[in-house]
Amino acid sequence: MFSLCQRLEPQEDRLCRQCMPAFNHPRTGSTSCGAFPEGGLLVNERGRMMKVILVGAMLLVTFVYLYSLNGQHIPSNGDEYPYMHITRMTAQSGALLPLQSDLVDMRNTKPPMLFWQGIASTGWGQHWTQWRLRWPSVAYTLLTGLMVYLVASKLRGPKAGLAGFLGYVIFISTYRYGRPFLTDPGLVFWLTLPCFVLLYYRSTIINSRWIYPLLAGLALGIGFLYKSFILALPVGATLGWWYWRERKYSLVEFIKRDSWKLILMMGVGLGLFSLWFVFDPDPGSIVREFIFKENIGKMGKGNYLVNLLWGDSTVWSLAIEFMLGTGLLIVPTVTMMYRAFRERRSAGSEERMLWIWILTFFLVFTIPSQRSARYLLPVTPALAVLLGLYWDRIPYWAYRIALVLAGLFIGGVTYSCFRLANYAGASEMYPSYVWLILIVSIAVTVVALVRTRWMRGLVPVSLLLVYPCLTAFFHPLEHEPGRYPEDVIEQVRGREVWVTHNFNAKYERYRFLLPGADIHGYRAGDKLGPEELKSRYEYVGICCKMTDPAPTNGCTVLGSRLDVRTRHSGREIKEILFENRLDHLFVKEYLVRSSR
Repeated sequence: MFSLCQRLEPQEDRLCRQCMPAFNHPRTGSTSCGAFPEGGLLVNERGRMMKVILVGAMLLVTFVYLYSLNGQHIPSNGDEYPYMHITRMTAQSGALLPLQSDLVDMRNTKPPMLFWQGIASTGWGQHWTQWRLRWPSVAYTLLTGLMVYLVASKLRGPKAGLAGFLGYVIFISTYRYGRPFLTDPGLVFWLTLPCFVLLYYRSTIINSRWIYPLLAGLALGIGFLYKSFILALPVGATLGWWYWRERKYSLVEFIKRDSWKLILMMGVGLGLFSLWFVFDPDPGSIVREFIFKENIGKMGKGNYLVNLLWGDSTVWSLAIEFMLGTGLLIVPTVTMMYRAFRERRSAGSEERMLWIWILTFFLVFTIPSQRSARYLLPVTPALAVLLGLYWDRIPYWAYRIALVLAGLFIGGVTYSCFRLANYAGASEMYPSYVWLILIVSIAVTVVALVRTRWMRGLVPVSLLLVYPCLTAFFHPLEHEPGRYPEDVIEQVRGREVWVTHNFNAKYERYRFLLPGADIHGYRAGDKLGPEELKSRYEYVGICCKMTDPAPTNGCTVLGSRLDVRTRHSGREIKEILFENRLDHLFVKEYLVRSSR
């Protein structure tokens, strides 16, 4: 679809050179060269084609982001489980505040907006599914991508807009943090909205006295309620720099005409955030757990300068992690940055504002001792817009590298699916549509590599299809082999069931595997053996190696399922790669009822 857009541009340029008068005056009649009976026909046809391409791109992206959204094994972050726990406990309390949690010092780990979002999407916990919890995140991500399209289209036409939109959803940071039940999708949307509005309507918004500052403050306040009031610093600095630049860097003019607008914006945003303290019946806990532990605690101790330049959380690692967040687009992104630096003197005002946005966030988030590229997620839409603006100027060799990496990954996943199906002796382990996804992905990648004319257009499609290929590999674990049968679910409904976990509240995922059961967790690090587990708990999940026998002594095995094994020794990795020991990839979990 994107390749069609690539092919439209040269034709338009050629016809414009031949028929310029008619394009400038579409109502004056036929063109001088006779290429079209009416000058506006090509424009209208191209506009319709772009709409078709955009709809097709949106459908493809929607499929990729919704595919297996209810799954247990999508790329995510461990924070999702504590957030689910707090949402469920708060919903059960019947009140929006105070937030509820059984986790030590993790009741007010984040502001309440995400938890309220989860309460709304699940109907106060009555429809407790991962799909219900996650779909608002996907909606936020797609709306942010749509804003990227609109801004890039305004700056350099719909082709740049489409490239920016697809680039944004291809970023691994977007895919990883933009689908699960996390704070990031809502945060990125609400912080991006006022910035993109100012970019889009710069000539009028910049002089808005009340409407824009008030509405921007409300949007920022909602964003702060997803993450933290600390974000007022980078956002305020970005908008302040933009206003100051519009006043030709005249400090007097900036203070006189714009400083009060920033004060109004930040005042409204922080005022909206402060309502959390007003309506929560226990504001002291918020101060202890959120202000001091979650925010001020990240300043850390020790030699600040040493930690800034050397160690595990340096300014260099922050920059590298930010670039790695672009995923398979890292080489095109690096070349885009190099080209933008070389052509910086000819950059337009909006492009310079986008770089200011990225630079400001980067500088601000080098201040905490705990530096993470996740703090820079709010500037990935700006990076995507820049990528769209430079898409046609990125050299082909950069795209070839991206395609080769995608091809190697897709090929590796396809080979792994074949190996797993053969190892299990079940060809039906993967349904036909999974193989279709893999075959289409390989075909698109090969065509993009061999047809240079289509390369720029097919690169986004190929890289985007990497994600459903990855999800396809885990298909068996999202269906019968990785799930408990319905009769087992009914047997433990309303019972206390103890399951293993290796991260805070990770046992929450069993509420989707065993709906209706009263789930509790025991630490995997305690290294309790089957006999000890059966002596402690009546209903318990016991994980065993694939080659180990079922723990049938002194208990009744109700059911079993496959799960992914997360830690492997060097010897086991070699055996997986070279000796077809795929049993090392999985564990078998038995749900048993002990006879204690």
